[in-house]
Amino acid sequence: MMSVRKEIIKDVSIFSGSTLLAKIILAIRGIITAKFLGPAMYGLWNALSIIFTYAGQAHLGTLNALQKEVPYYRAKGENSRADEISNTVLSFEIVSGAVIGIVIFIISFFIQASAAVIIGLRVVSVIVLLQLVEYFYYTLLRTEKKFVILSKLTVLYAVVAVVLITPLVIFYNIYGLFVVVLMMPVLLILVYRRQTDFRFRFVFKSNEIKRLLGIGFPILGMILLYGFFRGIDKIMIIGLLGKVDLGYYSIAVMVSNVLFLAPRSVADSISPRMFGKLGETENIKDITVYLIKPTIVQAYLIPVLTGLAIIAAEVVLRIFLAEYLVSYKLIVILAFGTFFMSVPMLAWSYIVAINKQRNILPLFVAAIVLSISLNYLFISLGMGVSGVAIATAISYFFYGTSVMGYCSYFCFKNIKQISGFFVTIYAPVCYIMAVVVSLNRLFAKSVIMQDSVILCAILKTLILLVASAPLFIIVDKKFGVFSLFVGPFKNYFRSSRKK
Repeated sequence: MMSVRKEIIKDVSIFSGSTLLAKIILAIRGIITAKFLGPAMYGLWNALSIIFTYAGQAHLGTLNALQKEVPYYRAKGENSRADEISNTVLSFEIVSGAVIGIVIFIISFFIQASAAVIIGLRVVSVIVLLQLVEYFYYTLLRTEKKFVILSKLTVLYAVVAVVLITPLVIFYNIYGLFVVVLMMPVLLILVYRRQTDFRFRFVFKSNEIKRLLGIGFPILGMILLYGFFRGIDKIMIIGLLGKVDLGYYSIAVMVSNVLFLAPRSVADSISPRMFGKLGETENIKDITVYLIKPTIVQAYLIPVLTGLAIIAAEVVLRIFLAEYLVSYKLIVILAFGTFFMSVPMLAWSYIVAINKQRNILPLFVAAIVLSISLNYLFISLGMGVSGVAIATAISYFFYGTSVMGYCSYFCFKNIKQISGFFVTIYAPVCYIMAVVVSLNRLFAKSVIMQDSVILCAILKTLILLVASAPLFIIVDKKFGVFSLFVGPFKNYFRSSRKK
């Protein structure tokens, strides 16, 4: 078990670290984009992004079925069965992606809008298919646990994207952005293909597609509801406030997306093992360990990352994006709200593994209704975009608590254990939230804040890290995470000294 823990920590560390680095680099891209597009065009780009986010689900759940089925059959030693599933999924994605893309392309000829909107829709029509193929190869490499390769490619993608987008956006505005988002999926697909032994054959068996849809469509239903849930805030802003407010809000969303990276990488790293373990033993109890312990570790560490991200965001706003300074309050609210969406990510995989995905669909519906109601109420009360951020954070809390509560029903014996689990995972975020709010109030009245943004950020960071020390000590004492991570470096230095 210790070797498995070391392997998991190694994969999580490499994959999470590279993904976080890539997202930081991409955040630079976001800053450049926001700076040179301006709030209006930046808001337009985010509105177009909503379209291809939903259109990207044209696989109708077959890709989600692949994530579960391929590791399952490979663990059983049925490699030919796993390859057949992969070919079927990619074939279906190509057909469905082409159909959706053609529909969007045709629609672009019948709408009355600016040239940027029309061209943007035509770009989206192409991205739909490219995105589906890219996601397929990414998922395939992930199921094969090729996290080192994925990590390198993730960082390389981010660097190339920034290098390309900087001059094109500066000189060609949003049209330069369109060029880059068309180029990047093509480059990724070519590189991904070289990193896997998979060789595509067009296979379109209706019975197999029906079976995969039966597995994946309920998962897709969750993902669509999840995507709609996470997009409600932006939709409400577009409809009731306008694209300028969406531009301000999108800065907070960008920070929120960065904070999603670590828990998503953890889920991506552990999920294949969870499905593989179930394929080996067919015992649900054997996979519970892949949910509870990693969730607790994340609950202790994510709040610290959240605090650091808020400090970094303030520096960027004050130095580079002064016109977006109103976004800072939104960042603080949405960043801590994001915690409650981040922690349940592994719970998704667990729910899929035990085939209970249909049962949490009502939770999504309830969360969506709550979000729409609160957003409308707060906007009506004149709270503006700040009200949207607060409404979104509240609905995130409801969603995360509901999903984790449902999973706890299968993992713990009684209410007392479930209550203890929630105290364990929610106490750290409440603590760090109090620290960050206190720091903001303290430094808002300080002369340092006016004189030096950098010095202020350094002092805030040091205080936050000192305040976070008890969390680091507790999580290492309970799970030995830092000891396992630091161990290889200690061995390396010891062997170097002997030489």
